Amino acid sequence: MTTNAQLSADVTLPPGMEIETGSPFAKIWRLKNSGGQNWQDVRLMNLSGTIPTAVNWHPVPATAPNGETDLKLSLAAPPQPGSYTSQWQLHNSAGEPFGPPLTVQIQAIPGGANNGRLVSYSTTTTDGSGTAQTGQTFSHTLLLENTGGRRWRADYQLTYLGGDAQPAQPSYPLPATIPGEMNSVTITLTAPATGGTAVTFWQLRDEKGVAFGGFIAPELPVTAPVVVAPPFNPTAWRTVIWDITGIFESGKPGGNPAAYQNKDSGIVSYGAHQVTLASGNLGRVLTIFFQKSNSAASQALQQEFMGRVQDKNQHEGLRNDGRFRDLLIQAANEPAMIAAQDDIFGEGFYVPAVAEAQKLGIQTPLGVACIYDTRIQHGAGGSTFLFGLTKDKAGGNIGQNGLTEAAWLAVFLDEREALLHRLANKAEQNGDANSGRFLRNSTFRVQELRHILQANNLGLTGQFTVRGFKLIGL
Repeated sequence: MTTNAQLSADVTLPPGMEIETGSPFAKIWRLKNSGGQNWQDVRLMNLSGTIPTAVNWHPVPATAPNGETDLKLSLAAPPQPGSYTSQWQLHNSAGEPFGPPLTVQIQAIPGGANNGRLVSYSTTTTDGSGTAQTGQTFSHTLLLENTGGRRWRADYQLTYLGGDAQPAQPSYPLPATIPGEMNSVTITLTAPATGGTAVTFWQLRDEKGVAFGGFIAPELPVTAPVVVAPPFNPTAWRTVIWDITGIFESGKPGGNPAAYQNKDSGIVSYGAHQVTLASGNLGRVLTIFFQKSNSAASQALQQEFMGRVQDKNQHEGLRNDGRFRDLLIQAANEPAMIAAQDDIFGEGFYVPAVAEAQKLGIQTPLGVACIYDTRIQHGAGGSTFLFGLTKDKAGGNIGQNGLTEAAWLAVFLDEREALLHRLANKAEQNGDANSGRFLRNSTFRVQELRHILQANNLGLTGQFTVRGFKLIGL
């Protein structure tokens, strides 16, 4: 039986590759035992060449017939530019050569070029399934090959460019890797809030931040947990929804019936839901309050101020009227005033918001909360305008083209926040810095609702936090 070898693959460094002068590099051949005998005590011997080598032979792993093995040489480009070669061949235990001659051929150049590629990657998920749930943390381990002529030195980075998943950090350091070698980098990410295929885009960068190599784009299937929608019951949901809007409007869950402020265009904003004098809703609350209460505060408000409340020309005079303020705050201690405030917002805002939510195909408590809060802040007209913007941006309504309620709400909240910034810009351009600042600050409402959505708590269940308040959900 003969001893023989066959070159299966030139794994690294194609002939003539440019290597920076003085830079170490690795050459790997994959050889197949094409003879009939096991390789025992086989050596890879240096025959000749102009690439310096401190070791003239390397042991070859024992390899059975038809088996394959990788042979690696660690060399360095000479210090002077030029074309260099090194020839090697297998020798058996008797010192007899066999198999094809193996040649390393490089071009040593001053200041070689950077390059690299993704060889393969593996993914680790929480349950080991290879698929992440929405919002879960997972990792990709990337096997990267230095296919350039320069050693990957200190401060070389793998940098995040964008994509569907959020990385734990914007860049990851590359391990020191000489040309022709491969090393692994593990990146940690958080799956997006919606299902699908999460693709992220990365690029290699040198110590100066200069990009090299092609885009690296690992991907992972992401599944959204099946959410069983509770029966549509907005009456049962109202308490927790009003807890949220009460925090937004007057700084406490359910709202503060005595909350009072006179800084915005509403002239006077009052109560748990911040009814305003300018909108007429404060007058409506007082009318109901007078029907339910005959207290001293009720009589004083009716006799001294109701005429001015009904006369829009006198509204500005009420902005800084201390007695009007004090009587409103005093009245807030009465159940009749709390009921009057709730009546106006229940019939005037919550019931219409629920009807609009059903029309839009919304089925969850969070969805209703988003529509209700938008109607409070933007009114019926502003809400309708935002529904149109969302339909255009999302490519349809809920249920169309596979659009889920969660995906629709994500777009809706983005559009609402963008609208608030546009309105703030317009106010500031018109010289109304106070309104601009108020509008811009009010985007916290959208951000808080978005946090609940990103936590995938569309059912408003369990314990969750809104502006530091811990709420007990449904």
